[in-house]
Amino acid sequence: MLLEEVRVGDRLSGAAVWGDVQEVHRLLYGELVHPVALNRFGKTALLDPSAKCLKPSPRASHHLQGSRNLVTLAGCAQRDP
Repeated sequence: MLLEEVRVGDRLSGAAVWGDVQEVHRLLYGELVHPVALNRFGKTALLDPSAKCLKPSPRASHHLQGSRNLVTLAGCAQRDP
């Protein structure tokens, strides 16, 4: 694994943990960071139980992308099966 990959994984995980939707969106769509980029602990933002989650809004079109179509749910990783 490259050091640069770990850095972007750390940045993505950090933004997810803090619930920074704009930064997560910027990393994923602006910098094209892969959603399962590993952080320094070998985990992804998707596997981190303390991360706040992004889920599509029930009213969001599946053909549209953007933060206006996403909602954050604190701790959804613990609640969802």
